[in-house]
Amino acid sequence: MYFTVDKLDNGEAKILTLNDGDPCLRYEQVFYTTTGVPFDCSHLLYHYKNAHFYIPSQK
Repeated sequence: MYFTVDKLDNGEAKILTLNDGDPCLRYEQVFYTTTGVPFDCSHLLYHYKNAHFYIPSQK
């Protein structure tokens, strides 16, 4: 699982009704089979004003 803070390109900005170059949060996750073959890959793009996450900590 990877999170990256980036800037929107023109096409992405139009979809999110933001401006070209506005900040965004990119999320990427790949799941693999037990033999190491990727079978599910997600690439998500979050609006910077709506990206709120709760990550519980383990003690």
